Formats: sequence, C-alpha cells, structure tokens
Amino acid sequence: MVFVSREEFPALGEMTYLDTAATAQKPKHVIEEMMQIYLGQYASVHRSSYPLASAVTDRFELSRRRIAELFSVSPKEIVFTSGTTQALNGLAHSLCPPLKSDRKGRFRILLSPIEHHANLLPWQRVAERGGYELIFFPLLPSGEVDLEVFATLLDERVCLVSLHHVSHVTGGVMPLEQMLPLVRACGAISVVDAAQSVGHQSIYFSSLGCDFCCFSGHKVYGPTGVGVCWGRLDLLNKLNPWLLGGHMVDEVSLEKATYEQSPARFEAGTPPFVQAIGMGLALDWIFSLGMEKIQNHEEVLIKRLIEGLSKDPRVKLVGEPRRRSSIVSLKFQDRSGVVIHPFDVAHLLGLENIFVRSGNLCAQTAMKFFGINCCLRVSLGIYSTDEEIDRFIESLSIILDRLS
Repeated sequence: MVFVSREEFPALGEMTYLDTAATAQKPKHVIEEMMQIYLGQYASVHRSSYPLASAVTDRFELSRRRIAELFSVSPKEIVFTSGTTQALNGLAHSLCPPLKSDRKGRFRILLSPIEHHANLLPWQRVAERGGYELIFFPLLPSGEVDLEVFATLLDERVCLVSLHHVSHVTGGVMPLEQMLPLVRACGAISVVDAAQSVGHQSIYFSSLGCDFCCFSGHKVYGPTGVGVCWGRLDLLNKLNPWLLGGHMVDEVSLEKATYEQSPARFEAGTPPFVQAIGMGLALDWIFSLGMEKIQNHEEVLIKRLIEGLSKDPRVKLVGEPRRRSSIVSLKFQDRSGVVIHPFDVAHLLGLENIFVRSGNLCAQTAMKFFGINCCLRVSLGIYSTDEEIDRFIESLSIILDRLS
C-alpha cells in the first residue's frame, strides 16, 4: 500500500525509514525551492527596501499567512521559532515570571510524568528560579490519563498546564477535547506540544481549545531550524518577549525599549526565513494530500504492525493506549525472560537498512514510569508502506533469534 510515491523523497532510496517521529524525510520540491532561494533569490527580510529583499520578505510573510490559513488562525498569531524546544522554553520564560515569596494566588504548574524533556526541563527551571510548584497528574499503567483524577488537581492554585498532544514514546493521543475545557474552566493557561500530531492528523488551533500550541518544521516534512508557536493574540501581546534584539522593537532609548506587537514581538534577529518558506511549502503539500487520508493511512499501518508483533511473545509494547497515532515503542526479552537490549536490536536492523530509534527518547521520566531504561521506537510517515511493516516484523524476528 503506497500513499505517496517514494520518488518524492530523494533521500529515501532503498532504506526502510521508520524514524519519522525523530525527523521526517523531505520532499524533492521543498528542497529544490529552498535551493532556488539560496542560489539566486536570497536577501534578508524585513530590513532593506531594494526589490530582491522586498520579494523575499513577501514570500516569507506569504508563508506565515498560508500556515495561518491551514490552521484557521490569524497570521498575527503565528510566531516562527527554531522549533518546538525553543517555543516551549520561550513560553516558560514569558508565562512564568518570578513569584513573590508568599506564593499567593496561582503558583502550580501541572504536567504529565511522561513528557519529552523539552516539555519538562523549561518548567523545572522556572519552578526552581521563580518559586512555582511543579505537580504531575498520575497516569494509568497504559500511559493514558485518568480524567477523574486529572480534574481533581485543577483548582485555583494551578496557573498553567502543559501537555503533549501525541506521546513521542507510546503514540498515545491525549484526550484534549475533554481535558482542555477543564483547564480553561479552572482559569489556568494551557500549552500543547503538538510536535508529534501536526502532520499526522487534522488540527485546527482555533478549535483545539488551548491557549498556546507549538510544533517543529522538520517533523512535518519541512526543513530543520524552524517551527511555529501559535498563541491567542490577546495573550501574545501581553507577554514579555523571550528574545531581544533587532526587528522586534518599537522604540529604543539608552534607558529603555518598547516592543512591537505579535508576531514581530517574538522574532528578534534575522529569522529562519528560507526555512519558514520551506515549512510553508511542506505543510501546504501535506494538507493538499488530505490530513484525514494521511491519518487513515498511518492508522492502518500501525494496526498491521501491532497485530504482527503480537504474535511474537518476545516483543512487548511500551504503553498500550486505546487511541494511538503513528508511533509504537517496544521492549524485548528472550523466551527465558532475559532482556534483549534495544540498542543491539536497532543496530542490527540498521545493518539491514531498516532505521528505527533506540534509547530513552529524551524522556527519562517516561522510561522510569514504564519500568525500563530504554526502548526501540518505530514511527511512520506518509511514505511508509505495508511492505516495510512486514519487512520490519520479519527482520526483527530473525534478529531476536540471533540475540536470544
């Protein structure tokens, strides 16, 4: 089953690439268009008035408008970042200024215990330096949220809740449609890490129900070094900018400065404008393919993968969410119960030209939650096929025989 031609992705070649959650392969037309800019249409944006600079600036802002249109929001709410990590760090810095020592009012930040480090460490930093208290809502053994318990933790002390949309470890989909109304009802700010959901399912920021949402360009078939932080415009324009420098200022004196409104407010310095143009092209392309069709394609493949793996008692899933996206993580033991290390399995798969992720997945707390040190992750994309799934399952079985 082929959803898009592999010829669209020049780097794929003969490889079986099952590591899209780490970074997605890039379509040829996105690479070529970015090369054209570097080869003959390159000048800085938002600085000079000569024709070439104006033309590139127009393309840069056209990309912002197109991305806003795809996600049904205002272009003023689309802030370009270097990726999800920068967006989450910036939001933590701007949303959580240091508290007074008496901790009156809202001082709690609520997270899940299985977040990516990028959605944990920034909140740890502001808690340590700003006087906030980090609390974590418990999960079921499957890795899913217990909505009743989650609701009990939302009170007048909670100032912010930051959640992944899709777990990069289990592939589980957070029930945001049930959780975010509870967050809003208690008066807290909500932040969503959508790095593993944008590009795999239909998302419209305006109807998602959160206050901020971010994702990375390289995970949606675009270039590295660029991403999006979306936020409600009324909130963005109240936030202190998280980076200071050129372009984002209104007036500057020797004593003080005032800042532009969003999005310029958060885009200090020369932005990754070629990458932003490339990301816009990639998003426009996958949306034209149909996000529901992409989601259905990946759901069929992930079901085939799980059904095939279930026949081998040496393979265990890490987490068993009922709603799963395009990610499955695995652990292994031989028939006598001896653990087989995921690094060894991944290395041998690589020698077979099958590429997967192994390690703690930048989520050491998630590994502890599931009682492991590391795992092997399989993640799919629009170029994944049922033949690749079958090849992975067959090769994995042979490798486990060798390592047992």
